[in-house]
Amino acid sequence: MNIIESIKILAEEQKSLKPQRKTVFFTGERKLTPYQAQIKVERNRFKLRHLHILLNEIRGRDKVLPTKSYFDEEYYDKLKCTLTEEIGDSKVSSADAGVNAPVV
Repeated sequence: MNIIESIKILAEEQKSLKPQRKTVFFTGERKLTPYQAQIKVERNRFKLRHLHILLNEIRGRDKVLPTKSYFDEEYYDKLKCTLTEEIGDSKVSSADAGVNAPVV
């Protein structure tokens, strides 16, 4: 799956999950309990943070790490290896060298 498609899917899921976290003033159909929705929002936020950082690196921009939120280097490396296998070594390695790689 494409990294941009992954970001879009997670962002759409965030839009539907955030109202599910409300406990008192929720209107609509409840798909998850507020607790389950909160856990899923936190996990998606973590994934989105790392995907955006990886996308910036692939596009040839500086890898700007978050200052106030948690960044997991091991998860990032695992994500990068997975992406490298999907699109090939040439695009990711050229992005590491600072050359503008094609948008994935």
